[in-house]
Amino acid sequence: MADGKKLWIYLGVGCGVLALLTVCGGGSGIFLFFRAMGEPVAYARGFLDDIRERDWHDALQRMNAGYQNTHVEESFRQSAESLPALVQHTDATFTSHSSANSTAQVEGNLTTPSGPIAVAMTLTKHGDHWYIDTVNVAGQPLP
Repeated sequence: MADGKKLWIYLGVGCGVLALLTVCGGGSGIFLFFRAMGEPVAYARGFLDDIRERDWHDALQRMNAGYQNTHVEESFRQSAESLPALVQHTDATFTSHSSANSTAQVEGNLTTPSGPIAVAMTLTKHGDHWYIDTVNVAGQPLP
């Protein structure tokens, strides 16, 4: 009888350990997936925060090299101000994002005094950073 009880105890402990490893492994996988997908969203949010704070220098630094080569801070400011919802937004909510290799697309809405306005950005990863290639607000590209 004692041997039968030991068998059930070992079986129960083994199943418990297996369940714990499965939960931890699955949780780690989900965490890593969302962390990788969250990076482009975090960079896009940082860009929008810089715009909202009128930090033209830092916002421009988040744009890709080609854009930076054709814009100085003043021309960038003028380009941003040509999209009123971009400079007037008070918050941003991203509702979708996708990533393939080193390119990502994020989409969502800007909260503005006129109501929600659609925003979409494409980003490319170079080294450890994501740089913004395009910004579209209500279908209008950032010049």
